[in-house]
Amino acid sequence: MRLRFDHIALFSLAFYTVSFYLPHQANTVGLVLLGLMFALALYLKKLRFSVAKPLLSYVLLFVILAFGLLYTNDLGSGGRVLLKHAPMLLLPFFTQIILLFDRSMLSKLMNLFVAASAVASVICLVAATLHFFENGTVYSATQKDHFVYNHFMHQLLTKPIRLHAVYFALYLNVCGLWVINELVSRDYPRARKALLLIAFVLFAALIFLLKSAVFGILFPLSVSVLLVYSYRNKILGSNRLKGIMALLLVLGILFAGYVTKTKVEAFDFNFKFDDAHLSPLTMRLGLWQSAIDAIKEHWLLGFGTSNGMQVLEEVYREKGFEIALSEGFNAHNMYLQYWLTNGIAALAAFLGIFVALFKSALKHKNLLLGFVLFLFACYSITESTMLRHHGLTFFVFITSIFYWSDKSNAVENTTSS
Repeated sequence: MRLRFDHIALFSLAFYTVSFYLPHQANTVGLVLLGLMFALALYLKKLRFSVAKPLLSYVLLFVILAFGLLYTNDLGSGGRVLLKHAPMLLLPFFTQIILLFDRSMLSKLMNLFVAASAVASVICLVAATLHFFENGTVYSATQKDHFVYNHFMHQLLTKPIRLHAVYFALYLNVCGLWVINELVSRDYPRARKALLLIAFVLFAALIFLLKSAVFGILFPLSVSVLLVYSYRNKILGSNRLKGIMALLLVLGILFAGYVTKTKVEAFDFNFKFDDAHLSPLTMRLGLWQSAIDAIKEHWLLGFGTSNGMQVLEEVYREKGFEIALSEGFNAHNMYLQYWLTNGIAALAAFLGIFVALFKSALKHKNLLLGFVLFLFACYSITESTMLRHHGLTFFVFITSIFYWSDKSNAVENTTSS
């Protein structure tokens, strides 16, 4: 059987889609494979190179980070930071190969990611269950009374798949929204609908167990908005649907409230930097205040690519913030992190990514791209999202394929921006 180019291109997209649940090296291999397919498509004239203006925001941020190497104290560390950001320079272009296929390709890729996420979820739950039967407890050997040490929750739950809990929660949020959108927008057979509904319940349960306060709030909120938008005309004329939506709203509030309560523990904004027992909320307040104090010294250009931790550690010592110092915490806010290291230009470029892509989402009525941007923008308030491979590469990849899918016209292999 003759191996066709479009089959290999399809495989490269599919492999990269599931590589987020594979070892880090697999994602790198997937990036190289996508690059080869993109170059080959250009060479064979199956694809015409196109510059998408909204996606150029990623390139601009990369250039600003590269400029920051000129005044960094450690070129080696700065180079590694730049290398980690390389996907934002490459993926917006490599993912153009989705234009080789019709619009259904995005659906196939996302359904594949949903399936991979479901498998990963089951693996986590099975491992936690086996631990319980082997040890007679859901907790670790040294801790007995906090969700962090519960094998059915947070980091211990995702240990079998070697993925940080909050990034897994991000993936499951995107999958959950995709599933709901498929259920309300496509006429699937009953068996397929039942399977999708089971997947949605599984994702909701995992999000609840992963204990991310941000996604615990954003998930029911996003699902509610998506449902109201999809059924807005029917809801107005049906008391039954109004009642159902009211019930779902109450359940969403309870879901968000319980997850937030168990994670945040207490909504107390008063704290002391030398307190050895800060709550997750006050810990972040301390980290943000430390980052802001540092930014005030070099708010225009920042301290240079990769210098963020060195500067923050000095601030932590001055404030007696021993927990942050011993744990090596970053700013836990991507907006502040970019501002700290590369100045106001990096902050503006990062914000520009959301603005440019959101304008594109509005133009093409791409609801899911809008939701992904909303989720990641909010998530970036509490985490330094672009400092981790599983945050940066996923965000760039998912937004890029959502963007290009709007431009797909079967095999015409052309797009405009």
